[in-house]
Parts: sequence; structure tokens; C-alpha cells
Amino acid sequence: YTIVRPYRLADAPGTGCVEAARGLGGRSGEITRDDVAAAMAACLELKSTRRWAIDILAGETPLREALAAI
Repeated sequence: YTIVRPYRLADAPGTGCVEAARGLGGRSGEITRDDVAAAMAACLELKSTRRWAIDILAGETPLREALAAI
């Protein structure tokens, strides 16, 4: 399993860059629906995300790089 917990959803086009962690410590922000969908698809392929709940929001790190670093 992998639980993806996005912050407030935005309708803008995706950027492909996120901030992702097992806990973002009460931060606030938003993330596009496109980036949430891309993150969920990437989580299916990455072993580093298995068996974790992951918080994601818009950021400056390329999506796969941010998820792989978890």
C-alpha cells in the first residue's frame, strides 16, 4: 500500500515538481490535480514509497526525484 495525502487541490496545469515527505510538519499549500495523478502513478513503480503515507504539495523538486528520496 501507499497512501498519498495531497494538500489543497488546484485546477491549474501540473508543473511536474513537488515537495514530498512522510510528513510535512503542518505546512500549508496546494498542489495541482495533474501532479497528484502523476505522483500516484509514480508511486506504483517506486519501491521507496511502498508501505508509507506520503504528504505532497507543490514544490521545486522534479516529482520522481522527490518521491525517490523518501
